[in-house]
Amino acid sequence: MKPLPRYPKCFICGRENHCGLSITFQTDGERVFAEFKPAEHHVGYKDHIHGGILSAVLDEIMGWAICVKTGLLFNTWELSVRYLLPLQPGMEVRAVAEMVNDKHRYLTAEGYIEDSEGNIYAKGWGKYFPLKDEATDEILSYLENEDSSQPCVEDLRAG
Repeated sequence: MKPLPRYPKCFICGRENHCGLSITFQTDGERVFAEFKPAEHHVGYKDHIHGGILSAVLDEIMGWAICVKTGLLFNTWELSVRYLLPLQPGMEVRAVAEMVNDKHRYLTAEGYIEDSEGNIYAKGWGKYFPLKDEATDEILSYLENEDSSQPCVEDLRAG
C-alpha cells in the first residue's frame, strides 16, 4: 500500500484542518482505501454523521481512484450518493473506491463506506473530467507528502 499526497488545509485529508477528518488515502495501484473515525463535531443531528461528510469522503476517494489509474487530476462533474445506514460519531469505518470506466470525455468511479463487519453506510458513483494543465500544475505545487518515501502525483503521472 502506498500513501497518497495531501493538501494540509483540506477538510478531508489535511492535517492542519482541525475541524476536518485528517484521512490518509492509500492505494494498491488499483483501488484507493482510507480508514477514518468521524467525530461528534461532524454530526448533522444527534448520533448521525452528516450526509455531506460521507458524500465529501466518497467524492475525494473516487477522485483519487481515477488519479491512481490515469496519473491525471480531475474535477467532479457529477456525484450521486445513496445513504444506506446512519453512521454514528466515533465509529471506525473504511472507504474504498475504484475507477470503473473511461468514457473519453469523462471517467467514472464507484466507492463505498463500510465498517469492519461489512455493513455499508453509503455508496457513491461519480463522473470526473480532466483538469487543464495549468490547474493541475497549481494543485501539484501545494500537495505534500508526509515523507519522501511517499509517492506524489508527479510520480503517478510518470507511470
